[in-house]
Amino acid sequence: MITANDAEHARLRRLAGPAFLNAGIKEVEPTVQHYVDLLCSQLTEASSEGSQNMVEWFLWSLNDVIGQLALDQEFECLTKRRMHPWPEYLLDVLKQTALINQFRRFGISLKMFAPFMSQEMINARDNFLNTASNAVKARLAREDEEDFSTEKKRPDIVGLLLREMRNSERLSEAEITSNSILIVGGGAETTSTCLSGTFYHLLKTPRVMQKLKDEIRRTFASSEEITLQAVGKMDYLKATIDEALRIFPVASYITPRITPKGGHVIAGEVIPAETYVSMGQWYMGRSEKLFNDPLEFKPERWLDTADSADRVGPNGMTPDESLRPFSLGPRNCVGKLLALAEARLVTAKLLWHFDMELDGGHDAWIEGARFYILWQLKPLMVKLKPVAR
Repeated sequence: MITANDAEHARLRRLAGPAFLNAGIKEVEPTVQHYVDLLCSQLTEASSEGSQNMVEWFLWSLNDVIGQLALDQEFECLTKRRMHPWPEYLLDVLKQTALINQFRRFGISLKMFAPFMSQEMINARDNFLNTASNAVKARLAREDEEDFSTEKKRPDIVGLLLREMRNSERLSEAEITSNSILIVGGGAETTSTCLSGTFYHLLKTPRVMQKLKDEIRRTFASSEEITLQAVGKMDYLKATIDEALRIFPVASYITPRITPKGGHVIAGEVIPAETYVSMGQWYMGRSEKLFNDPLEFKPERWLDTADSADRVGPNGMTPDESLRPFSLGPRNCVGKLLALAEARLVTAKLLWHFDMELDGGHDAWIEGARFYILWQLKPLMVKLKPVAR
């Protein structure tokens, strides 16, 4: 979907888009809830063992979710406390791709690197693609079986995709496979990074942490009451996630666009035709031209009820006018609603179940992060204390 031309991309989004709307997300909520509850129960057990690396726990939980939703696979990351080989392989590939992309600036293409691939790298690639292809084939076969059965398994994204394609226009098996791999690669690490960034800044900003805990614990009498619909109505929780995406964006830059024939005027400057342009999310989110006190973690700036000094930046615009962490237009992130729903649910349930504090200062945690298309983060060691009720 990412590399498709405009016409093909429009077709893919038309067929795949409905699976990622609110109605589709509501159908897969039981799967999301299952793994978030498993995260909480596993952390309750692990909390007695000492401080925990929350970067790992977020990766494990979100990979479990997305493995089930995208490929109908049980990755068992949470129960075995380790990454599954599939997403681990994808992360390695993205890191290599980030390096190779730098050579493209000098006219060196990906094909030129092919002769230098070791047999081990080729075997790893082929094994991954074959395994993913077989998983999709098995999922498609299950769909055919369920057409003639009254017993249905829990819904997933592939099932929602297929349901939207009951007419003659369908995604091919190859398209379902490639986009399922894309969902696994981009649907877990991005949300887990958002959660790591959110909790780092919450733990570094006690005022915000306490205000958010108060909102969550005042609203819910039990963990079962914490649903996707309920967290979608919590203003301060939503503002906290938005603020985390501003100060620590999961995508440091937005996928480049190419200016049209005749050039284009951007921010008052004439840009020549066929020029690659993008947005530097990291720098925009921290810009003194766009935000008051940009290095301060202040969710209040996203609230409609906030004082204008917080709400309106030096450029006279509100935060949501200045920044689009999921991009804008027909190629914006198709999984935006699911990612936000997951981040809000995990945050709410963790802060309902646990009191937390950093184990150490972690003063260089942000500076130590490295961006290879997705973030590679340093450990975030946190002491967790289950709340007695």
